[in-house]
Amino acid sequence: MVRISIPVDLDVLNFFKEGATQPGALPYQTQMNIVLRKDMEDNEEVGASLARDERFIQTVAQRVSSDTI
Repeated sequence: MVRISIPVDLDVLNFFKEGATQPGALPYQTQMNIVLRKDMEDNEEVGASLARDERFIQTVAQRVSSDTI
């Protein structure tokens, strides 16, 4: 775990802080980390599935070759 300082919109911070006040809730920083990690992992899965999709690869290859002409 690494400690950092980042600017966050006040409404975003308040949303997570409010959630942290619920009984048994995780600290707001942990909740934010969970949401960020899920988004990161979801995006990795999308990228990995596209990298195996032959139609996607062919479409990208066609567009790249037509853009370079």
